[in-house]
Amino acid sequence: MITIKSEDLNLHSLKAISPIDGRHRLMTEPLADWFSEFALIKYRLFMEVEYLVALSECVEFKAVRTFTLEEKSFLRNIVKNFTLQDAQIVQNIDRFGYQEMKATNHDCKAAEYFLKIKMKESSLQDMIEFVHFGLTSEDMNNVAHDCMIQGALKSYYIPGLVSLLDQLAVIAEKEKSTAMLGRTHGQPATPTTFGKEMANYLDRLRKQLIRLNNFKLPAKCNGAVGNHAAQQFAAEEVDWISFTTRFIENLGFEANLMSTQIEFHDGFTELFSIMISINNILKDLAMDFWKYISLGYLQQQKIAHEVGSSTMPHKINPWRMEVAEGSVGEANAKFIGFINKLQVSRLQRDLSDHEAQRAIGVGFAHSYLVVLHVLEELERLQVNQEKISNELKDFGSILTEAVQTLLRKEGYAQPYELLKDFSRGRHCTVQELHDFIDNLDIREETKLKLKSLRPENYIGLSKELTELAIKRWEEFKEEYEEPLPAVKKVFLNAEIKTFEIVEKLKQMEIEVVDELVFEKGILYVGPINEQFQEAKKKGFICVNYDPERKTQAEYNIIDLFELPDLINSFGGD
Repeated sequence: MITIKSEDLNLHSLKAISPIDGRHRLMTEPLADWFSEFALIKYRLFMEVEYLVALSECVEFKAVRTFTLEEKSFLRNIVKNFTLQDAQIVQNIDRFGYQEMKATNHDCKAAEYFLKIKMKESSLQDMIEFVHFGLTSEDMNNVAHDCMIQGALKSYYIPGLVSLLDQLAVIAEKEKSTAMLGRTHGQPATPTTFGKEMANYLDRLRKQLIRLNNFKLPAKCNGAVGNHAAQQFAAEEVDWISFTTRFIENLGFEANLMSTQIEFHDGFTELFSIMISINNILKDLAMDFWKYISLGYLQQQKIAHEVGSSTMPHKINPWRMEVAEGSVGEANAKFIGFINKLQVSRLQRDLSDHEAQRAIGVGFAHSYLVVLHVLEELERLQVNQEKISNELKDFGSILTEAVQTLLRKEGYAQPYELLKDFSRGRHCTVQELHDFIDNLDIREETKLKLKSLRPENYIGLSKELTELAIKRWEEFKEEYEEPLPAVKKVFLNAEIKTFEIVEKLKQMEIEVVDELVFEKGILYVGPINEQFQEAKKKGFICVNYDPERKTQAEYNIIDLFELPDLINSFGGD
């Protein structure tokens, strides 16, 4: 039996240094599959496997034979079924040595050696020396980091942001005619509608989401200093520029053919700039909502068991918006640091980018927290239409903009100055404004039009603009397809939980859980009942199990042993 040296694999959230792995672990734990040392090792192997497969499919490169489907499947299953224990072996090869190998003190070489160990057990043992053929560590690393970032974006961050925008669209539609007092410099200003203010955020975030969803990270695979020197010297019969372009594009990235040993990370700068912009918009939203709650425009849902203040029993604090605001600061600090560091490297290569790249997940995790906290708060808030209306309805002074503008059209001399003398620095009622209008030397028709004004109907095209923003969002949704997250955990309703199906799921390395916690990628299976509906509301993937007949649900099964096939149809790495 081989003894594997190990670092602490049982890090408790209560002993974590970072709040990402501590306080917020329940919310950020799914991102560990994309941003962690485990993930980095896994996607280094992914790159090596796919590169080796690509070499086997290159007609010009006769040195690598064509692999069978079984051999390709074997290689890809090394990545697909990669475990924490496998990762520990890789780390041991790097730090401590493994079997007959001495420690490499090189984490990328350790991943290469691990793959070779696996291949020795297969029909591919004759191809071992073509692992990492003509490559450098950065070829592994830049592709691995791209895979990690893209996976986290597509699996968690973007779907979470889509859910947030969906909620904004719901509020905007419901409140598109709810007139409220606008404020500029914190002072009473022209009225707007609550729905229009939500539509502003909806449209701002939509624009950034389109940029994010369409963004392709660049990647390179051109060896030491970026010239395909080793590849070209060993196999000049291959068009390495074309080969590399196809390889990178098939992975879903943009081929960067011009690089030194490292990919320049200019793409990261573009991506992080988008993330910063989204975070800042969400911070703007969180701060505005905090103020709306303070003003009484919004009411927070009361949860019986929750505590607001440790000493003031009456309080319901907007802490989620405050946590979101703080998380934006943490996220953007990381992203700005990455931007300032990652585009700078000495000559053809240095190693200073490595530690920065290892921390990219921290920026993403804080950004993801922002989305989750804002979304949860949006789902709990109610608009206090009565409060909004009462504050607005007798604010005559905010109509002076409309009065002076119409007077300008009518040719009245210096209307702005006239209204300024009448209203500046004081509160005047609608009736006082009407009395003022009655004393103006203007046509009766104009007086009637001006006196028809009320704060609640002076909202311009707020409703129409809100509807436009919602329409634009719906058009995006029609093209956007949310990926199904990889299923890693299953909750089985007690009525259907059997030993046979539990064992089958365990064989698939699917954890069967006894408690529903907030987590993406957890599957709820059971009949459509209150528990089913609650799980669906919380965002779980819900499968209706009905042995009698199929009822209308997103996913239906009538035989529990259909479940493994259904799980396998969901997203993966």
